[in-house]
Amino acid sequence: MRGRGVALIELRRLNEAEQSFRSALALEPGNASAQSELAYIAALRAGRPAVKPGLRTGTPPAQP
Repeated sequence: MRGRGVALIELRRLNEAEQSFRSALALEPGNASAQSELAYIAALRAGRPAVKPGLRTGTPPAQP
């Protein structure tokens, strides 16, 4: 589910990406990767600078 969620983030389909990560957390409540991705989505929505999970530096995906 993580791969699907990441792809959806890159397509700016944040609602679907969020649902994908929430589904992952339902299956594995302690999934740190899914929690990190949800925080990333929240930062994107808030317009805050966000670093892609797993990277030291980064920028939000380009807007179409």
